[in-house]
Amino acid sequence: MRLEPGDVLANGTNQLRFGPMAAGNKVALQTGILGKFPDHVKDTVGWARILGP
Repeated sequence: MRLEPGDVLANGTNQLRFGPMAAGNKVALQTGILGKFPDHVKDTVGWARILGP
């Protein structure tokens, strides 16, 4: 598999075990084939403000 600029990798969390991701969190998506992709969570929409605490 080859990733090109603009390709999207969607991921999330198991809400029952880990809870939701929040702005400022550091996360890493890891697969056996592609390896590890570290990233940080950004909230560009303002969901924390919309959904509240």
